[in-house]
Amino acid sequence: MKEKKITYALDTSSRFYPIFNTKKDQSLFRYSVIMKDDINVDVLRDSANATLRRFHSMSVKLKAGYAWHYFEHIDTELPIFEFDNTVLSPIDRKKNNGHNIRVSYLGKMIVVDFFHAVCDGSGAMEFMKVLLANYAKGIGLNPNLEKVRDLDAMTSEEEVENYFHKVYEPIKLKEVNLKELLGDKPILLGGTLAHKSTDGVVIPQEDVKKLCKEYNTTVTGFLSGVLMYSIARTRETIEKKKSIVLMVPINLRNFFPSLTVRNFVHFIRIIVKPDPSYTLEDYIRMADEQLKDKAQKDKLARIISTLVRSERLFILKIAPLFLKIMISRFSRLFLKSRQTIIFSNMGLLSIDDSFGIDTVTFNLNVSKNATVNMAAITSNGKVSIAFTKSVTDTVVQNKTFNMLESLGCNVKRLEFLEEEE
Repeated sequence: MKEKKITYALDTSSRFYPIFNTKKDQSLFRYSVIMKDDINVDVLRDSANATLRRFHSMSVKLKAGYAWHYFEHIDTELPIFEFDNTVLSPIDRKKNNGHNIRVSYLGKMIVVDFFHAVCDGSGAMEFMKVLLANYAKGIGLNPNLEKVRDLDAMTSEEEVENYFHKVYEPIKLKEVNLKELLGDKPILLGGTLAHKSTDGVVIPQEDVKKLCKEYNTTVTGFLSGVLMYSIARTRETIEKKKSIVLMVPINLRNFFPSLTVRNFVHFIRIIVKPDPSYTLEDYIRMADEQLKDKAQKDKLARIISTLVRSERLFILKIAPLFLKIMISRFSRLFLKSRQTIIFSNMGLLSIDDSFGIDTVTFNLNVSKNATVNMAAITSNGKVSIAFTKSVTDTVVQNKTFNMLESLGCNVKRLEFLEEEE
């Protein structure tokens, strides 16, 4: 008798990722880890495959169903590639044995790209911690596993849950308010289109903590304010009817405790109409106030209910997948970005020096419409800030880095590899 294949429906926030994908652009994000010594490729291969077996819902192939894509579990080996210097180029699933996670190496660096439909940045962080723990043990280190999930455990039901459905409280169709999710008309950064590239800096964690205390805010509030102030200062003329719209991913696990490693994230918008009279302190204060106001448990619960109720609309259930893809590709010709920039603060990667790591960076994807995005992550006493861009312009990132330096941060430029050819 043929063994029944294990499948997973895409979670609530990821259903449209494969629909909007093209051959040239996938919804990817990246963790890059610079180790203290050169990478042992055989150990990395064994570690990556052991980690993939640990997280069952990440060892999957993308399949097309009648109305939606879905994932099918696969047991094929995850290949390891020599890093080709590209920035979030599409995963060739055929070369990658069907997998939607790509692992590469070069010198002292491990690069892991994730297809966003598989997991969000926080779920991927759990994967990375187990991967780095397996690798550290494989090269003879004794890593501190206090903040790492059990390396040898079987994947639990809680880890593969679509937790949006768990939190969902039924609402009527007339209560669905999708308009509130769209926000104001944003100032667009634009620029001369080019191949994707990345640039970044690393700052001592203590320097950032000191400034957060000075401005009475969080790391996310502080860096959001610095970023918006930098954007405002790069605009020679202010478009009065438009706002700086900063999209900030919120890890919903912080409000609704969950072990899921799938997507459980929501974006909120920090919206500010620029004014020449606004100081850096003003931008930080406005960012902090909006974060506190919009990232409240009751408001997030209402948004979750809106998203799940929308997902269950009859028209979406009966519309065939090929029609959804046709409409999405046609609409891409006319759609413009709904934000000025995305800023994702991944927070603390809770592993220490015992893992043999030096620096960790996180990169968001960009596109022709959303041309510049910024991400931050803290690890090993350092805050790394990385821009990804699909334009030649560097004015926003340079302004941001210079601003941080002028505030007293010990800013060290990261040595990234060449941009995509």
